[in-house]
Amino acid sequence: MWGDIKFRSLSPMPASGQGLWLYLLTNTNTSPIPGLFKAGQMAMAEELNWEPKDFQKAFEEVSKKGMVEADFRARVVWVPNAIKHNKPESPNVVINWGKEINLIPECELKNKAVLELYEAMQAIDLQSNNPENRPYSKAFEKAFKDALIKASGKTFPNQEQEQEQEQEQENNIRPSNDEPVPEKPKSNFKNEIQEIFEFWKTTFNKNNRTLLDDPRKKKVLARLKQGYSVEDIKRAIVGYSKSQFHIEGNHTDLSLICRDSAHLEKFLDTNQQGGGSRESQPSASEQPVFEPVRVVYGQQNGGAQ
Repeated sequence: MWGDIKFRSLSPMPASGQGLWLYLLTNTNTSPIPGLFKAGQMAMAEELNWEPKDFQKAFEEVSKKGMVEADFRARVVWVPNAIKHNKPESPNVVINWGKEINLIPECELKNKAVLELYEAMQAIDLQSNNPENRPYSKAFEKAFKDALIKASGKTFPNQEQEQEQEQEQENNIRPSNDEPVPEKPKSNFKNEIQEIFEFWKTTFNKNNRTLLDDPRKKKVLARLKQGYSVEDIKRAIVGYSKSQFHIEGNHTDLSLICRDSAHLEKFLDTNQQGGGSRESQPSASEQPVFEPVRVVYGQQNGGAQ
């Protein structure tokens, strides 16, 4: 659309939040990866035929609504909710996304986008007829392997599951004389799991038809076995409940929150410090999106009031 000669010959769109939002969803810089692309603010302002200060004002308006984030030093733009409207038709589409990820410059915003896209794939799997097969999550893990490891610093969930299974198998090994190994005392955490489940239901206003199914039970049990306490998991649940991205994207299932230690600690760390979720209260490093613009255009005391 933006490259069409007839479209470009029309009177330009006035600078506004709505105009910028339409541009962010359809501009020529967008990549196959929903919502994540490389673009500089000057280039976007020029393509829109807006003055830089007008572009800045419109961007701040959209950014304050949580609709877009940018690291203009790295020239990376992230539209979090784009994945909601551009879900992959098959796991093969996700594989193709992976061919583009190395074209996005390295930065914290890229890492954040990778993790949020991964959570979106897990949510799609949970809503499928066979959630245990995890086709979209597995495709993402394969296509974004290096980026995902760098973003999370953790092992993949499927690797963790294999480690847990291997540990269980080791516990069942018999000695050479074929005598059973004396069974070790085990805690099945039944009461703890039920307490966490009820807390999650209350936090997210789930009705009585919501069941403590096997996927939820297994994930909570795995985290308890890792050493996380009931209160740890409750704090993480509260953290997810404060995240606009996770609420709007329906990424709040208990099995997702307890998917692995990375997902749990994403909100556990900040809540232990009394700071809420990362999305609800961005850190100082995530906030100065527009500082370069103010320096370039001499608006040292400018910005939205």
